[in-house]
Amino acid sequence: MFSEMLDESEREALLDLFAYLSSVDGVVSPEEVAFINEAAQRFGLDPPSEEAYRRAAGTDLGSLCARFQRPKGRAIALVELINIGFADGRYDESERKGVRVIGQMMGMGEGSIAELEDWVAAGIRWQEKGKRLMGLSP
Repeated sequence: MFSEMLDESEREALLDLFAYLSSVDGVVSPEEVAFINEAAQRFGLDPPSEEAYRRAAGTDLGSLCARFQRPKGRAIALVELINIGFADGRYDESERKGVRVIGQMMGMGEGSIAELEDWVAAGIRWQEKGKRLMGLSP
């Protein structure tokens, strides 16, 4: 939703950051791949190749983070990265650390990162509750 506010360079960098973050726990889940492929389609970009996921550990995070010059772009990128962390239903410690490293490289403080994590988690809980109330999920 917010990622459409990113410019093309930021969207390209975000896809690479998605590949990086989805691989930090050693397993790229089908849900994470689906999330990334959907984002690539929305962005009008090609999704990362299988090779991109294998190379993700060696990603130059500094150069990718530097492409987010606007505070709004940095916040949007972190929200999207937190969302992919939750894509498989588990925002595990390796993903949390990855988000924090990226956020800090973008110049965001620990408090701002934590606040974004809380906001994303609350939004996910809100959506899940709505689906249950409407009988759309168990």
